[in-house]
Amino acid sequence: MHPKKLGYSKDILYLVKKSCAVFSHKRNPSLRSMININHDEAFYIIKKIMIALPDHFFYNANKKKLNDMIAFIAKNFILFQSQEEINGDHYAYNLINFIDDLTSAIGIRYYQSRR
Repeated sequence: MHPKKLGYSKDILYLVKKSCAVFSHKRNPSLRSMININHDEAFYIIKKIMIALPDHFFYNANKKKLNDMIAFIAKNFILFQSQEEINGDHYAYNLINFIDDLTSAIGIRYYQSRR
């Protein structure tokens, strides 16, 4: 993974953790209690998502668009993961569909294109 995308992955994880803290009203809630996975699993999945997303989404974005896109990805990841069980029979299939839908949503929202 390109170092910039790895950095964006860390930014997304940070936002996920902070959002979970706000939602739980605790200072240091466990991610597992909020989105059914631990820190390492969350970072692993976020990196997989970032690898799958087209590079041009990130490298053609100005700073404002990039920050908004990172927040958008974090929000959608929380919504997806809070409904999923990582060890579930259909998790991989649902993750692939999530990434495909996220790719389309980012293309439409930020670039007015399907991909």
